[in-house]
Amino acid sequence: MKTKKRCAYCHREVEDITREHVVNKAFIDTFYKSGKGYFKAFDKYTEVYPVIRDVCLKCNNEVLGQLDAYFLTF
Repeated sequence: MKTKKRCAYCHREVEDITREHVVNKAFIDTFYKSGKGYFKAFDKYTEVYPVIRDVCLKCNNEVLGQLDAYFLTF
């Protein structure tokens, strides 16, 4: 049995917690071209896109997906 966790957006307790990029991945790809950048937490240049694991599948796909699309229109 999976442990339920609370979604950071909808606050429901769910089993389907997913990874969410701290900074929009498409934004990084658009402005850095190489997908590389300096990450202070790692103290190095890396291709690793920082992620958090606190968003349910529904919020990640529906709510944050719309925010990501809106953000990229700027």
